[in-house]
Amino acid sequence: MIALGIWGNALQIYITIPKIIKAPEEPVAEGLSFFSSVYRVFFNTLATSHMVAMGLIAAALWGFSYHQTDFLKAKYYVEEKRNSFMNNAEVLRNHAVILAVAYMGLKFTSPIMSSLVKTTVLLHAVKMCVFSIILYVVMAVISCDTGEVVDLQGRKYVQPECSQHCGCTSLWQEFTPVCIVDQMTTYLSPCHAGCTGVEEVGGVQVFANCSCGALVSHATRGSCSINSCSGALQFHQILYTLLLSVSALAVQAHGSMLMRSVETQDQSVMLAMTGAVVAIFTFVFGHMIFVAIDGMNCVWVESGKCLLHSPRHFYLVSGVSGGMVMIACIITITMLVSLKLSKRRKKKAQESLDESYI
Repeated sequence: MIALGIWGNALQIYITIPKIIKAPEEPVAEGLSFFSSVYRVFFNTLATSHMVAMGLIAAALWGFSYHQTDFLKAKYYVEEKRNSFMNNAEVLRNHAVILAVAYMGLKFTSPIMSSLVKTTVLLHAVKMCVFSIILYVVMAVISCDTGEVVDLQGRKYVQPECSQHCGCTSLWQEFTPVCIVDQMTTYLSPCHAGCTGVEEVGGVQVFANCSCGALVSHATRGSCSINSCSGALQFHQILYTLLLSVSALAVQAHGSMLMRSVETQDQSVMLAMTGAVVAIFTFVFGHMIFVAIDGMNCVWVESGKCLLHSPRHFYLVSGVSGGMVMIACIITITMLVSLKLSKRRKKKAQESLDESYI
């Protein structure tokens, strides 16, 4: 699949490179200094609008992805399992995003599109932003029956009394939900369920001698709702892959427009300024907002580390991310409307000019 992408890019380069190279024009010496370029880019309303829109989309996606593990813990009580740096699901997810971005990159360039149609690209960016907002909302509202979690009361969690004598250390208090089989009740760790051993029952490894259950009680790894919530969790992962794709496509569309909104001699400065703006929005403003949300919704803290958030955490994360994309969408729609009005005015002016010659 990667090889096909490489061959496709190679073929595109061969087709688009002109066979006859024109002699370069002499550059104009006036206004080519670094600070002149910075001034022109900074006061280019169209360019700065694209930068802000890209920064908002990137901040929303980064904040949502960075808190993805906390999101799944709070909503589905799922323990994130990672056997390597990247699991197979993530590899397939990244391939889907790469293919989507590569396809649209080919669609908006030669020879498929001989010249960039600004209104078409902006309309595409608006569609991707709207789709992203819908995905954020849907991922927030999908739910399942997570059952009962012992001693999890609203915005506070305390270790159950039945396991207070276990002397759980921080190592054993990590978020590792287990299900007491005879009660079908979820505890947030084997130690908090009072389990003191591990046995093998029917070829399955289970936690044994759990004091929070019956006299002879076993606990299985994972919450009691792991089966009932598997469908909702898989649907969430599908939507998350779509979110990555449409967010990348929205940024790509803005980037394509951004390259054509400044003069050629200002493009290198524009790229540097775009990177700076996106980084500031993502890792400064966006990070501060999501850190504040993280602190407000933490219900279980051990050794200064938040192990679990309240159920409203995923609503706030999705809402803030969707709000950022909505602002970017409004900016994009404003640019699209302004561009269409500008074309209409130019057309009327041309018609008036033609009539004056008649």
